[in-house]
Amino acid sequence: MTVKATKKKEISTKNESKKIVRKKRIKKDEIENLKNELLKEKEIILKELASLDEVVLNNSSKDTNKDISGVSIHLADIGTDNQETETLLKIRERVEERLNQVETALNNINKGGYGICNKCHKAINIERLLAMPYTEFCINCMEALEKMRIS
Repeated sequence: MTVKATKKKEISTKNESKKIVRKKRIKKDEIENLKNELLKEKEIILKELASLDEVVLNNSSKDTNKDISGVSIHLADIGTDNQETETLLKIRERVEERLNQVETALNNINKGGYGICNKCHKAINIERLLAMPYTEFCINCMEALEKMRIS
């Protein structure tokens, strides 16, 4: 083994006074590949949001008091339409959250702080970043957060 491979590198972030210890630095080509994946994901999300907006707009623009023949629609139909619209809005909210995560990851790449856990400020494992490039937490912190949500 070379000396270079066993040395630990300290990286400090602008927002934190703590030092980040990374055993292995993410390679520039890996970051570039992850950035491309994030840009593709952002494009997909934006299309998904546009589609959801169209469906929600079509649902809300229906005249809920009358159908085409001028006969009033049953209250149960109105309730179903409202529930459908509410479900779509919740889905849209989750998609927007994912978009925010992707944009945050892209901003972190541009600032040089990509791949750092938001909770413990340690480097996120490259395998995790490859599987989920917009993740904000290392696996240990994510598991801890999920346990807290369940409790």
